Amino acid sequence: MSQVRVEGEASPYAAELINDYASQVRTDGRALSVAELERALLLINDLPGVNARAVLAPSAEVGAADLQIVIERDMVEGIVSVDNFGSRFLGPVQFTGAASLNSALGWNERFTLQTVYAPEDADLGFEMAYVGFEYEQPIFDKGTTISTYFNVAHTDPGYTLSQFDVEGRSENYGVTVSHPFVRSRITNITGRANLDFRDVESSNNFSSTIQDRIRAARVGARFDFLDRIFGVAFNALDVEYSHGLTHFGARTDGAANTTRAAAEPDFSKFTAELQRLQRMTSEVNLLIGLKGQYSNEALYSSEEFGIGGYNFGRGFDSSEIIGDSGFAGKFELQWNEPVNIDLFEDYQVYSFFDAGRIFNEDPVTNSTKTDTLTSAGAGLRLDFTADTQAGLAVAFPLNRDVQTQGDKDPKVYVNLSHRF
Repeated sequence: MSQVRVEGEASPYAAELINDYASQVRTDGRALSVAELERALLLINDLPGVNARAVLAPSAEVGAADLQIVIERDMVEGIVSVDNFGSRFLGPVQFTGAASLNSALGWNERFTLQTVYAPEDADLGFEMAYVGFEYEQPIFDKGTTISTYFNVAHTDPGYTLSQFDVEGRSENYGVTVSHPFVRSRITNITGRANLDFRDVESSNNFSSTIQDRIRAARVGARFDFLDRIFGVAFNALDVEYSHGLTHFGARTDGAANTTRAAAEPDFSKFTAELQRLQRMTSEVNLLIGLKGQYSNEALYSSEEFGIGGYNFGRGFDSSEIIGDSGFAGKFELQWNEPVNIDLFEDYQVYSFFDAGRIFNEDPVTNSTKTDTLTSAGAGLRLDFTADTQAGLAVAFPLNRDVQTQGDKDPKVYVNLSHRF
């Protein structure tokens, strides 16, 4: 390999970082290192909106070749969607929109704005309104990124809570640093450190206003890899440790009118999520998912582990049961395009079973209270185009009634989204 050239990036500053990534591919006359090229290309493609491809070109040096990396960038990316994944209190219909502006300043940065709106019946009021902003910036030349975020949510729950004038407001802001320690097509390991602030307030017409001010340091990692133990499979593991801080305006220990009287600002908890997508045949996959949290103390409500909703516990409302600790699992058997249908670019039929259990520490009785839910069902995922998807699923509660319904009637999920 004689030299590496980068073409297609107009911004000098953005091009400098891309060249720094590309320069990590050795050009000292030795054979091209596939691992070095793979990491460099993947890191370049990780930059906001970038699509990079490598082309070998003739070199002026006899017996060698030049590596040409061609850069294309989408300046704007986004998604709009509508679904009924909410509950009777906050939804169930929810409209979501998100847009990212990529390298508008020429620094390889990304600005992202997201909104979620759950209307109140047919008028212009809302049961939930959310706005979130994030700024992401690559730093150094090894793939490290730093991001800062701020989001605010207002809630005005409907259904049976409307008579109590329950209103809520939540603000969440912080900064995260992440680094790809391993980056390849087969294996990836990314670490992160996060300083997270959350202010929560809830009021009603029959009791005092509830306030939480949570300050937490969180460290985590994501590990994903491909294997061929039982045929081709993709695995993803995410782990995180969180520790509450007593500074930066956090509520003091024993403060009144918090969401959990026994919760302490210097809490600790550990969370993990594991998924394995196993190819069974050319058309059939098996998805296995596990998720859990452990804490040996009472936590503020927003730090608790919830089960229920579209990911785990699909027969129930979002966070139907919550606890200081808990675990959930799911099995999903997927069948890709059992019959060719020209109307869709791709589609998938699936069936599932999920279950979970939570554990709550009761400081009064010094005991642990548990709760469990299970559900099963089937669904359909549709790709009208590469950018437009829809879904339909029916989920049946198995072991208990849905709290807001008072029965075991099935939940029907519908969603539609488009990326641009």
